[in-house]
Formats: sequence, C-alpha cells, structure tokens
Amino acid sequence: MPVDIGDGWLTACGHVLLDFGSAASPDILRNLSGATTCGNFMWTVSDEGRTLECLELKAGSYRLAEQHSVDDFVRSIPGVESGDELDLEAIACDGDNLWICGSHCRVRKKPEAGIPVNWELKNRKSRRLLACFKLGESGGHISKADWLPFDGPGSLRETLERDLFIQPFSALPSKENGIDIEGLAVRGDLVFVGLRGPRIDNQAMVLKLTMTDEFRIGSVERFFVDLDGLAVRDLNWLGKQLLILAGPVGDASGPFRLCLWDPQNGSVTALHSWDRVHEKPEGVCWLRPDAQTDLIVIYDSPDDSRISTTTYRADRFALNQG
Repeated sequence: MPVDIGDGWLTACGHVLLDFGSAASPDILRNLSGATTCGNFMWTVSDEGRTLECLELKAGSYRLAEQHSVDDFVRSIPGVESGDELDLEAIACDGDNLWICGSHCRVRKKPEAGIPVNWELKNRKSRRLLACFKLGESGGHISKADWLPFDGPGSLRETLERDLFIQPFSALPSKENGIDIEGLAVRGDLVFVGLRGPRIDNQAMVLKLTMTDEFRIGSVERFFVDLDGLAVRDLNWLGKQLLILAGPVGDASGPFRLCLWDPQNGSVTALHSWDRVHEKPEGVCWLRPDAQTDLIVIYDSPDDSRISTTTYRADRFALNQG
C-alpha cells in the first residue's frame, strides 16, 4: 500500500491559461487527455479527433503556435476515411523527440436510461498508435515521424496481448478492466507505458519497452505497482523516478492521487490526493521541464469555469521536494 505522507508535497499556486486560438473546439477543450512541455512549448492531445496542438509560452500563458494533423506525418492510419478518433491518451517529450500513444482499447457504448445494454464492442484500429515525432531545435516544429504497425506482429496491441497477465483481459472494453493505455514516459530507447487497465489483483501495471534503431519493440519488462487499488492515468519523470497520476479503472469520481514510484526498488509514495470530484485529474506535466518545480494538471469532465471560447484554465501546483 502506498505510504501517504500527508499534505505538504504539493501546494496550489494558481492557474495557467492555455489558449488554443483558432484550433479551439469543444472536442479539444473538453477532452484534453495529455500534455507535455518541451522548452518554451507545450504539446497537448485530446481523446477526440486526429490532431496535435502546439502552444508557446508567452507572458505566463501558453498560446497556440500551430495545430498539426497526425495524418500529415503518419501514413495510413486506420479510419482516416471515416474520421475515426485516434483516442490519444498519452504524450511525452524526450529531448527533440515527441511521443504520442493511443489507448489501444476496445470500448462499449455507454448504457442509456430505458435502453438495454449494447453488448457490441468497438474495436477501432485507429486507437492503436504509438509514434515518435522528430522536433526542430526550438521544440515547436515537427519534421518527421516513426510509428509501430497498427496490427499484427510488431504492433503494441499484439505485444500487450502476448503478456500472460494481460491476455485474459484482451477481449474486454477499457472501462471494464480491458486494455487501456493512459501513461507514457520516455528516456532514450526506453519507453514506459502506464495502463489504466487491466489492473491485476488490485495492482496497476507499467510496461518498459526497449525500442530498436528500426523503431520496433526489442524487449518488454513488466512492473506491478501498488497504487492502493487505483490505476495509471498519466506518467512523468522526476529525476530517476516516475510521477504517477492514479485513478479508478472505470468512470468513478475518485479517488485520484499523485504518487512517486521508483522503478528500481518498487517504492510508492503518495504525494497528493483528490477525493471524490466531478473534475477528474487526467494529465500532469511540468511548467518547465528543466526546473521540475511547478506542475500543471488538466482534467477530464472540466468545470465550465475552466473554459471560455478558446481557452482552458489548468491548475498549477508547486512541488515541494525539500
């Protein structure tokens, strides 16, 4: 069970305005699922649509620099003709490399009042993207991309399904403890993938992928992480340890926690808790990756007060490491 050291690690210190300008839409502003900072730029993803948004830090706010269509860099993504969403749930920056990952999940349509449960599952391959974009020197421009196959040998989905612990859950939809990727952290050729599902015997799972020079998965190491019954919602580096934003597998309103996990010895320390809330912590990133003192938190199901026509008001926390 995580050691809860109580309050004092995180201090709320206001907000950071994200202005999406001409790229703003309800699909983006109400469905932000991940963010990462590279120098003076923040990149965000949404679990709707097929785009990346690049925002530049100016006078304390992030403002739209450019919106990119993922299809302009990654060829032959399934569902391009029908506009199937990519369900991008995770994003990470490592030097001049920007990584994005889809949920790789299956989904079941939510039940509606008076209508029998629809047992049909959606299994869209558009959700099975793991890609790396090469950034320019400033960190705000994409030059090219590499990506894994969407299906079959070499794909991340097949790699997950081969795992003896994950395989029994591979046919389930995401919110019912099926496969669901929501966290991503990268260092060189090591890619850590955090799973919202499945959770195994009340423990969350993180996989460490070693990538080859040909952009293929070379090896896989599995970790079980005791998050006190919660699962991974996001990952981010803090030195040689990983911050884990944790929450329920399903759509419950809490609890949510920010934890610090050491992959070397498996220790987990709870840094901050959100109890039952209508806004669900969905992503965490550094205000400045070189400083690692202030964190930005974005939320699923955001309150109307966070959103205007083109802007999203993220929370800012100071991380007290002393």
